[in-house]
Amino acid sequence: EKKFEFAIFVKSNIYNNYLYIFEKTGYLIKMNLNLDNAQVFKLSEAVDKISFMGNGKFYYGDKILDLL
Repeated sequence: EKKFEFAIFVKSNIYNNYLYIFEKTGYLIKMNLNLDNAQVFKLSEAVDKISFMGNGKFYYGDKILDLL
């Protein structure tokens, strides 16, 4: 079991058999659909930017990140 005690989830998307969650303080969490094997990526430049997920991509500000 993986706990993210202080995480505030603001966006989520399922793509390519993975759950992607963007956290309010700038972290992108990727885990399989069994909710294990979590990977955490720091995206500090995405904080306070307009953002959304769709079509296998995470859009924030004027940037596009491919969800793999």
